Amino acid sequence: MAYTYLSGVGHEYFSAVTLFGGTHGCTRIICHNQSHAKTRQRANLAHELAHAILLHPPTAIFECDLETEEEAKWLGPALLVPQPAAIKIAFASDAIDVAADNYGVSEVLMRMRLNVTGANNIARRSRANSKLR
Repeated sequence: MAYTYLSGVGHEYFSAVTLFGGTHGCTRIICHNQSHAKTRQRANLAHELAHAILLHPPTAIFECDLETEEEAKWLGPALLVPQPAAIKIAFASDAIDVAADNYGVSEVLMRMRLNVTGANNIARRSRANSKLR
C-alpha cells in the first residue's frame, strides 16, 4: 500500500528517509522513492548518506532538525560531485548537460557544485591569466 502511494498520487511528497533499528538503534536503513528520476534518487540517497557520515542522530518521525538538514543538504551534493571533479569539469568546459549526465546528477545540482566550489571562477581566472602571458 505504501509503495502504491509513493509511486502514484502523492509520490512527489516523499523523497527519502533514514530509519534506525537494531539493538542500540545504530542500524540505519534508507528508504527512498523509486518513482523519482534517477538523478533525483541519487541526490536523495546522497543526502541520507550525508546524515550517516555526519553521524546525525535519529529524530522523531515527521520532525526535522534544521541544522542537520542544512549540513546534509551541502554534503550530499559534494559526495556526488566533489570539488576536484567540479574543477576538472570547469576546466574541460563541458556543457552542463553533458557533465551532469556523466556524473548522473541533475543539471541544477551540477551548476550548484560548479558555483559553490568556486570551480567556474578558478577556471575563468586561470584562462584570463593564460591570456595575459
